[in-house]
Amino acid sequence: MKPRNWKRQRLSEERRARLLSDIERRKWSLDGAVSHPLLIGMFGSGSAALGLTLFISLVCESLYGYWSTREEVTVPARLQSVEWMGGTKTSHLSVRYEYQVGSEKITGTKLALFGEDRGAYHSLASTFDAGTPIRIFIDPRHPRFSVIDRQFKWWPFIEAIIVSGVFTVGGFFILRHLLRTRRRLGLSLSWRIRR
Repeated sequence: MKPRNWKRQRLSEERRARLLSDIERRKWSLDGAVSHPLLIGMFGSGSAALGLTLFISLVCESLYGYWSTREEVTVPARLQSVEWMGGTKTSHLSVRYEYQVGSEKITGTKLALFGEDRGAYHSLASTFDAGTPIRIFIDPRHPRFSVIDRQFKWWPFIEAIIVSGVFTVGGFFILRHLLRTRRRLGLSLSWRIRR
């Protein structure tokens, strides 16, 4: 006597056989999603990890800095160095300043929370040359956190979200596709590379 689901089992076995023969015919598919899951898994995981790291370092850190300096407590600081680092495409402004909170002297290097202003170099360089003190924002609860420019800038913030989102979503999509492909074919998740 045949089991009640014998037609469904037979169809799924035939479908699986068709899929496997189709994959055997197309070598690029076999070499890609099925036979090299370790490489694809590493690429997807790396991409997702990079996206999450970018999100935490660019977006969360900026929002935390903006929130912690919300009371806009300022202290005077003396610039110790103002340098324009790099070339034309990858360049940034490097600053170093010293300020005092109570009896403790603290050195800070943070210029801006939401991206650097290219025009800030000239004003900071002239202030540094003149030896004039500047005002910096500090977190009154943790005075070691300081920043010169706490102004919220939308474009660098949105740009950071987009870039980190592309890497994160892309990485998770690759991992999801890999798992669904292997599950659909009924293959076990063996992470060895077939030669």
